[in-house]
Amino acid sequence: MLAQVYEANAMKKAAVYKWGTRFSEGRGVTDEERSGRPATSRPEETIAKVHQIVRENCRLTVKSIAKQANIDIEAVRRISTEDLDKRKVVQKWSQRTTLFDDTDDIRSNTTAALKVIPQNQFKNCFEGWTRRLHRCIVSRGTQ
Repeated sequence: MLAQVYEANAMKKAAVYKWGTRFSEGRGVTDEERSGRPATSRPEETIAKVHQIVRENCRLTVKSIAKQANIDIEAVRRISTEDLDKRKVVQKWSQRTTLFDDTDDIRSNTTAALKVIPQNQFKNCFEGWTRRLHRCIVSRGTQ
C-alpha cells in the first residue's frame, strides 16, 4: 500500500519492521542519551569573543571572524545567528535589534561618525542627493 502511494519514496519493509519494533519496546523517534558534550554547545567565553570581534568591526566575513576567534566557521554562523541574533546582509552583519543602549548613545555615535567625514565631502554628497531628489520630483518618479 505504501509503495502504491509513495512509489520509490516509500520505506522499505525492513525499515517498517524496525520502527514497529522500536515503538513496541517503548522507544520513540527521539535519540537516546549519549556521553560527551553535545555538538551544539557553545561556551559563553566563545560567544563573548565573537560578539566583541563583530562589535569592533561589523564588516568582517564569517571566515575572518572564525580565524580571529580560532573556531570553526559553522560555529561562528551559529553564534552570530542564534546567540547574537544577527543576520548576514551582503558582507556586513546587521543586528535585528539595536546595537545601541539608548537614544543618547545613538546620538553620540552618529555625531562622532559625522564629524569624521570631511565637510566638503559631506556637502558634495548632500548636494548630489538633493539634485537626485529634485529630478525625481520633477519627473514624478517616472525616470
